[in-house]
Amino acid sequence: MFPAAVEDRWDGFRPQAVAHGVVSSLSLPLTIDGQTVAALNLYCCQPAAFAGPTRQNARAFAAQCSAALALTLRQVDLIELRRQLLEAAGSRAMIDQAIGILMAQQRCHATAAFDTLRKASQHRNRELRDIAADIITGVTGEPSHPPPEFTSRATPAPHAAWPAAASNAGLSPPAANIAC
Repeated sequence: MFPAAVEDRWDGFRPQAVAHGVVSSLSLPLTIDGQTVAALNLYCCQPAAFAGPTRQNARAFAAQCSAALALTLRQVDLIELRRQLLEAAGSRAMIDQAIGILMAQQRCHATAAFDTLRKASQHRNRELRDIAADIITGVTGEPSHPPPEFTSRATPAPHAAWPAAASNAGLSPPAANIAC
């Protein structure tokens, strides 16, 4: 909290704030798992506006904002994990098909076929799924297609990480500014 008329810690900020009628400010950290990840900045045109019960209410609101932000970020993490698992499942299906093709062509067991794929991936410095896709294309004459995406009635479609998912939740990173 600062009385803008006498604050001198932030060169240039005080004159701008006062010029816009801001004479009180309160900045509160938004923390998740003990780490500050954002700030709630409150501004007011009344002197000493954030004293006593108002300050306590602001702290309680900041705690609620922290909880909401934590839930949103966890949801974003779950969406990203879901996307990665779906991608891995698609890659796994192609790799399994390529292993089957190698087993048939080379008359070997699955472990030996996988080792052949792994060595080709390392030797050519390419992703294993890309080597598998090339094998499938070579046999079928068509590019490999991953299996259809799993769908769940309870799970939303995957989104890009933070910005889109957080924006859809109505949040804007990393600080929220509220004026009275």
